[in-house]
Amino acid sequence: MPIVARPCLAAPAAVVVANYARVSTFDQLDGFGLEAQDKVSNGWLDRHSEVTVYDSYVDEAVSGALESRPEMDRLVTDAHQQRFNRILVPKVDRIGRTARAAYQWAWNMADIGIYFISVTEGIDTSTEAGWQQFTRYVTFSEMDWRRIKERTVAGRELKISYGGWPGGPAPYGYRIEKDAKEVGGRRKRFSVLVTDGHESMVLAVAAELIVDQGMNLTEACEELNNRKLLTRSGVPWSVGNLRNRLHSETIHDGYVVYRKTNRSNGRNHTRRCDDGTPVHGDQVRIGVPPIFSDERAAQLMAALKELGFQNGRRGNCVYPLTGRIHGTCGEVYTGAGRGVGRSYRCKGGLKDPSCREPYFEADDIEGAVWKELARILDEEGHLRDLASERVGGLSGDKEKYEKRVAEFTTRIAEQEHLIEVRIPEYVRADVDPAVLKASITGLEAELAEFREQRRFAQQWLEAYSEHERQARNLVNIARPTPTSGWRA
Repeated sequence: MPIVARPCLAAPAAVVVANYARVSTFDQLDGFGLEAQDKVSNGWLDRHSEVTVYDSYVDEAVSGALESRPEMDRLVTDAHQQRFNRILVPKVDRIGRTARAAYQWAWNMADIGIYFISVTEGIDTSTEAGWQQFTRYVTFSEMDWRRIKERTVAGRELKISYGGWPGGPAPYGYRIEKDAKEVGGRRKRFSVLVTDGHESMVLAVAAELIVDQGMNLTEACEELNNRKLLTRSGVPWSVGNLRNRLHSETIHDGYVVYRKTNRSNGRNHTRRCDDGTPVHGDQVRIGVPPIFSDERAAQLMAALKELGFQNGRRGNCVYPLTGRIHGTCGEVYTGAGRGVGRSYRCKGGLKDPSCREPYFEADDIEGAVWKELARILDEEGHLRDLASERVGGLSGDKEKYEKRVAEFTTRIAEQEHLIEVRIPEYVRADVDPAVLKASITGLEAELAEFREQRRFAQQWLEAYSEHERQARNLVNIARPTPTSGWRA
């Protein structure tokens, strides 16, 4: 059992550690799960009985590419209260899989006098030698992480090439099953999409209501919900949800698009390059069994085209507070038509009939919110507090990052001068070509590392400047000008 230290360090010389571990899906597959990490860290602690453990922090199923993680954030909070002076990790890549994430966390901790001990590599960043080791392993860690991603993408491409489903939830109307195929003389199992009997039946009923009975989308949703033919997640149909399902290319064209680029940046979005193309390859069409015949699909498309965006709602259907009101049940409120006006209702009631959260008349609650917002905008002091929170939300010390950039700039200039001067000297002195090549490679590698670290520090300063700019704009809102009364 870890020994809990006192809130403040009584003796600066004593080593008090925060025991940190992180595991992602990749780590679990590679055999470096939490049990393996605990074994490494506990082995080090057993060999260093003089060390005190303040607390353990574990991020489960969290990517090392992220610069913010739940338990890491808790650890950082405790670090700023000087609860410990070392952070113990089983491997350097637990700090961060990308160089930027690793460097910025290590820098921010070093700025407040807290350093990393990595057991596997034998690193302590409180020493110059330890920090140099750390910088080398950070680069190796990111290269390894990129190789893992490349292998994963290659595996997905292989699945697609054989008609398999590469991953993610199945489109509505289908489910995922296993299928076996001959690949390179070996029989391999792949995930494939097959028609789901219940969901395809729900789509068929929806088509009948719209095509044969002439209902609009709102009426069709109400009828499906009355018949208890709910969505995959068990909640009632909404107009937008049903429209999207009926407009899906799987229904009308017999394929599903993998790596769609027209989605928002939600959890399952496709990562895109600056030009909008998918990062990990071109879009791919994967054939699926048809749910409707060609004739039925054409009838449905014609009926949907005729309906257009008619959905039975009243003219004023704007709900600016959707998702911003939280009920006591934990769900958020969404806009809903009620009677002859607008209102907001809790989404918990859509999932659980026992939810008793009240309805709010839209005009009343929007008026109350706007009144409070107007009061805040009229108080410069309150906006200053909000602005301070915004600027303070970026972890790190601005002055130390500026100093860091200056130091790297000096090192880069010195290294460039060294390469420009020393290499010609070596050539004139007829140094052995193998030795010369090794020297050039080493110097250029160090130069590239200095440039990379300076770039990460500059990116932090750019983010800080943007936070400051937004904060100034926030405060300026409340400052009246002599002529107009408000200044933007």
